[in-house]
Amino acid sequence: MSALPGQFASEGYPYPSGQAAVQWTVEEIGSDKILWGSDVPGILSFCTYRQALDLVLDHCRFLTREQREAVVGGNATRLLRHES
Repeated sequence: MSALPGQFASEGYPYPSGQAAVQWTVEEIGSDKILWGSDVPGILSFCTYRQALDLVLDHCRFLTREQREAVVGGNATRLLRHES
């Protein structure tokens, strides 16, 4: 998910087509398999770090609280701990 702002830069923040891409991905593979990443410093040409994070936390309203938490950190934690 880290490069979405760059891929949809022509739309501007909060990247409606980027949000649709996240929704499609969640529906196809599940929120438990998605990792958020900042892609800093490259992404800073398109948005701030906070905006990149808020794209998921505030603008992907189709995600439940649990899904947001998983995507922005829980899945990475689980992966690094080798939990199933």
